[in-house]
Parts: sequence; C-alpha cells; structure tokens
Amino acid sequence: MRRKTLRRILLLWSVGQIAARMFLEHVATVWLLGSAPFLAHLAIAEPARGYGWIPNDLYLFFMVAGGTLAMEAFQDRRRRAPFRTMAGVAGAFSFSAGAWAYASLEAGTSPIDGVLRSSVYVGIAGLSGIDVIYRIPKMIGDAMNEHAREGPR
Repeated sequence: MRRKTLRRILLLWSVGQIAARMFLEHVATVWLLGSAPFLAHLAIAEPARGYGWIPNDLYLFFMVAGGTLAMEAFQDRRRRAPFRTMAGVAGAFSFSAGAWAYASLEAGTSPIDGVLRSSVYVGIAGLSGIDVIYRIPKMIGDAMNEHAREGPR
C-alpha cells in the first residue's frame, strides 16, 4: 500500500514538473512575444508624455495571443470536445478584434475609442483565461505521455 502511494506521488510530481515546464514555455513564447511591443514602448516612454498608448499596445498582445490560440485550436486534431471549437472561435475573434482595435486607436478613427480603451483589460483577462483553460488539460495529457516515454525526472 505504501509503495503504491509512493509511486502515485512520484507520478504526480513528475507529471506536474513536465506540465509546469510546458506552461512556462508557453507563457515565455506566446505571452512574452505578444507583450513585446508593449514592453518595448514602456521602456522608452517618457512619463511627461503620458501613457495613453498603453491600451493600443495591449491590443497587439490581444491579437498575437488570440491568433496563436486560434491556430493551435484549429490544428488540434486529437481533441473533439466542443471547447476546442470555442477556443478556436474566441482566438480568431480576438485576433481580428485586436488588429481592428489597435489600428482604429492608432488612427483615432473609431467613434468608440473610450470603450476600446476601457475594455482591453477585460478582453485580455478573458482571453488569457480561455487560453489557460484550453491548454492545461492538453499539457497534462502531453506531460503524462512524456513521462510514460522517458520515465520520472
């Protein structure tokens, strides 16, 4: 009984480590890549000129993260769950909406600039939540497969 419990704990530990590594790799590639324009702009921004550009640049993150989510969801042939379709549609919508919002805020042509500026944070939180909910089960499954192939870490 103790041996079986110990094996389960080691399995959980190993799979958890692999899944955490996969999640950190995802965050480092997609989320940091998507926020790179924002971080670059933030690094050279002068406080005296204000920070009105922040929502504009965050829509670039919204666009990159949404595009990545859509591409991976539509390429994922293993999962048939309806959440795959919802994640793909949400990603495609986020990609399109992020591109449109960024362009309209930069050009100042949209009559709903105030709404766009105030809703970017809610959009990013929602998209990030969908992204995590979609990816975590897949990462755990991939981590279990990797553990089965390569053994404990």
